[in-house]
Amino acid sequence: MLLAAFERTREIGLLCAVEMGRRQVSSMVRWEAALGSVYGAILGLILGIFFGMALTGGLRDQGVNHQIIPYPRSACSH
Repeated sequence: MLLAAFERTREIGLLCAVEMGRRQVSSMVRWEAALGSVYGAILGLILGIFFGMALTGGLRDQGVNHQIIPYPRSACSH
């Protein structure tokens, strides 16, 4: 994120020149970082599941028959 902010120095300078405050600029950079990380996490999950299924399918004749996708479970099981 630091690299992205460093590369956009002129754009951030232009935003400050048109009366955008420091808080607004830092808030904008933080929101962009949050959205990028959420997007990356979702894409990583989708690609991980897809490639895991492809690998399981490719190793089926080697005896790998199960695809297990871990997910959080409730701490209390009644």
